[in-house]
Amino acid sequence: MSERDVHTAPTGPVIGMAPRRIGHVTMSGVKKNTSGTQSLDKGLAVLFTVADSPTGKLSLPECTEILGYSKATTQRMLQTLARRELLSYDSATGVYSLGPATIALGSQYLSHIDIRKIARPHMERLVATTNETAHLGVLRGPNVVYVEVVENEEPIRIFSRVGDAIEAHASSTGKALLAWLDHDDIVSRLPERLTPRTPRTITSVDDLLDEFRRSKERGYTSDIQENKEGVTGYGVPIFDHEQRVVAAVSIGGPSERITLDMEPSLTRELRKTAIAISLELGASPQWLADEAIPIDALSD
Repeated sequence: MSERDVHTAPTGPVIGMAPRRIGHVTMSGVKKNTSGTQSLDKGLAVLFTVADSPTGKLSLPECTEILGYSKATTQRMLQTLARRELLSYDSATGVYSLGPATIALGSQYLSHIDIRKIARPHMERLVATTNETAHLGVLRGPNVVYVEVVENEEPIRIFSRVGDAIEAHASSTGKALLAWLDHDDIVSRLPERLTPRTPRTITSVDDLLDEFRRSKERGYTSDIQENKEGVTGYGVPIFDHEQRVVAAVSIGGPSERITLDMEPSLTRELRKTAIAISLELGASPQWLADEAIPIDALSD
């Protein structure tokens, strides 16, 4: 974990994975929500029906049958959407599919996503569940920089601040940001010399790469007093719609409280959190399960 200190202060719902939706409703919800005869509502129903089809392609008769509209109404909607390039029409096969305008709209939406705003409520639930401090970090050269911190209420807890920069190779947050990158990208981001922050810090690049391979297999990274003596933490990467590592979420606390027997339960909740945030950023749930964060242990 990349925490600065252990701080003594005055005393002072498990995250599940929801099915992906287009917009805020399921396709069946769109179909049932066609109150009145609003053209816009019907047009959107047509668009979502095409998008939700198993192949991403539907013919006029198929759309008409699914939606229950007249053939003339459905055709008018399809043609209007095609003119606006929200749908594309293949004259050779007679089928409609999503058009280039949907890509532009999606790209505009994704370009304005605030990862801190998305991650914060998930981090708060993680802290409520684990009772340990949560961090959100991004890579800046060889360092991890905290962009969000949610503290717990324990009288003895780690102390970190937004804006703190720590050498990535020695922290669970930084390791999570590095481990899922390509080999050449990892090496290019590592400093020439891996500075030991404690006697437990890994200072060999080969040893660090070996640990990264193990971390990817289990779906999380660890920092057992490697960044600061007496502090233990775990980290998991966060992916965006292009399946890129864009951040990492981690939890950490005093090693006397975060013992090895707590690792399975803590990392389970941490992986749930990272998956939930990644899904909101547009990551593919199937790709996450198959390629990024093993979730076989997450099923209740």
